[in-house]
Amino acid sequence: LIMTDDISFVLEEFSRKYLSPLQKERDAISYRYEQLRALLPGSNIFQSGSYIRKTAVNPAHDLDVIWVMPEAVQSAIMKAYSNASIGGQLTYDVSQSLSELANLLREQYRKIGVTVEITEQSHSVKIKIEKDTFSIDVVPAVKSGSLNSYGDDIFLVPEIQKIRHEKREEIYSLRKGQLHWILSDPKFYLKESEVLNINPCYRKAVKFIKVWRRACNAGLIDFELQSFHLEQIMAKIFSINSDLNMCNAIILFLKELPDWISAP
Repeated sequence: LIMTDDISFVLEEFSRKYLSPLQKERDAISYRYEQLRALLPGSNIFQSGSYIRKTAVNPAHDLDVIWVMPEAVQSAIMKAYSNASIGGQLTYDVSQSLSELANLLREQYRKIGVTVEITEQSHSVKIKIEKDTFSIDVVPAVKSGSLNSYGDDIFLVPEIQKIRHEKREEIYSLRKGQLHWILSDPKFYLKESEVLNINPCYRKAVKFIKVWRRACNAGLIDFELQSFHLEQIMAKIFSINSDLNMCNAIILFLKELPDWISAP
């Protein structure tokens, strides 16, 4: 590592001014999320994804929300999960539950006079409110029965979440509605980011690398590195070197990237 404090200061200011979501975006997202919570009384929902982890870049296009499904549906999926753990991949079709959620949201937004476009997707319900520049993606999940190292629930979510958006409907059609489900730990990633964000250079370095990836991805069809991959690499780098400045973090990332991606 080299003495890069002055360079790091410039990079930090650049990230703060140009890479982070604007205050008006943050205010709008917070307002819409609280509005959604009010429209789903008694439902267990929480934010996930880069926005809540403070690693989203400007402009903020979407907000990921986990919807923990009703107990009856959870019981059915967990029964299927128990059978699958003996001999195969868990599959389960939640289209009816997503349709019911979409219809409920349409009615609730209508009651409060908000014009909204709600789309039932294979793996989620997408909410697009008129004039908003972002959408809300509500993803179904069930508690797996296991806890992470922080004592929070680990969830089962549709595997299709990991597939590129343009491929999701094609794969869903081929599977005839039967979604594969996988373990996911969104609350762990949130807690991890809260710890790492004690050093503000962490989130600023992640944003810088995400924009670097966006530039690399320009014009390419199958750029394999996803934003979440890069965020996790940077998280490991800061876990090992918690007091890094932004410049040295970027140098380490670019230097070590071939090693990080040499194996899955």
